[in-house]
Amino acid sequence: MKSSTTEIVLDLKRKIQKGVDDISKDLIDMSNFLFRNPEIAGEEHKALKLITDMLEKKGFKIKKGISDVTTSFIATLNCEDKGPSIAFLCEYDALPKLGHASGHNITSIIGVGAAIALSFLINKIPGRITCIGTPGESKFNSKLLMVDDGIFNNIDIAMIAQAGDRHSINPIFLANIGIQFTFIGKAAHSAAAPQEGINALDSIIMLFNSVYALKQQMKDDARIHGIIVRGGEAVNIIPDLAEARFSIRAKTRNYLNEVVEKVKNCARGAALQTGAKLKISYFEKSVDDYLGNDVLKDEYSRNLTSLGEASDSEPKIFGSSDIGNISYLIPTICPVVKIAPRGVELHTLDMANSSNSKTGIQGLIIGTKALAMTALRILADTEFFNNVKSDFKKIKKNTIL
Repeated sequence: MKSSTTEIVLDLKRKIQKGVDDISKDLIDMSNFLFRNPEIAGEEHKALKLITDMLEKKGFKIKKGISDVTTSFIATLNCEDKGPSIAFLCEYDALPKLGHASGHNITSIIGVGAAIALSFLINKIPGRITCIGTPGESKFNSKLLMVDDGIFNNIDIAMIAQAGDRHSINPIFLANIGIQFTFIGKAAHSAAAPQEGINALDSIIMLFNSVYALKQQMKDDARIHGIIVRGGEAVNIIPDLAEARFSIRAKTRNYLNEVVEKVKNCARGAALQTGAKLKISYFEKSVDDYLGNDVLKDEYSRNLTSLGEASDSEPKIFGSSDIGNISYLIPTICPVVKIAPRGVELHTLDMANSSNSKTGIQGLIIGTKALAMTALRILADTEFFNNVKSDFKKIKKNTIL
């Protein structure tokens, strides 16, 4: 980066930090509101109004109901000159009974705050600033619907922050697929004529036992976890219908496909042993693993350091996310922001409480600044933007889905 560009970028980054400080009370109030009003996937109506009202107030043009998802939106602001298009993605769904145990009240407002902070420099930077509301991350993966509809075709860079117990720049988000196994047997009286029945529940039990044995021969990064959705109506009736759902995850799409086929074979074997018929279906769309961008990660880490925070470069699994699919489409950054003490895990009551704690609020402000400063570098430094694109092409070339 040339010295003149360096000075310009540093000056603009200082302005970004001040911009975030100026709106910090609004951001904290918004996060607190979401914490007090958790809405599960597909029902985020209060969150939608809160966020879009704020963005509209700051000059963004709003369009709601993207990809036929009622609680989604796109907010757009064009700078004075043409340049890269950056999209900040916002997830604001809560979990049933646990509230914001994924920290989405923090991560969504980081995206909103970063977009607004950049908008203050609209006459000093080129490009287009977009904020996209992607609800239902924990249930129906609205980003995948948007990918199918071409929403990201005119976006150059996607940015989002997730919540966790550390500032992680190398989070692992596993490829994931949700499979349902339905076994169809034959009902009979459990005592009077058990020989006439075909026990569908036995098939489920055999499936779970087979999967348990399979886990011993899997790579450490693979995960299989399931529940019995339906297992019978009464103890004196041999169940003629039983259903189980499994989420299957792996570090790469290729290995996920291998594990999925093995689990299907476990189900086929269970059906063969009991004589039940087997139907295999999918209860949620498949998501890809996350491809990080080294150029973006290094810049984000430098920004964290300049804000007095240390980044953790050790890879850590944080579950799965539909951000993975977007990371295969365009350069993407998805750092994890520290909102909780070390060791507090996602999808727990402790994490939900942390999302409204002093540490959570600090993570909100730090994450907003670091993400906005990273976006600023993309818009203000053409050489840096080109390096981001080159790194993306290199990673894609070396990765086979």
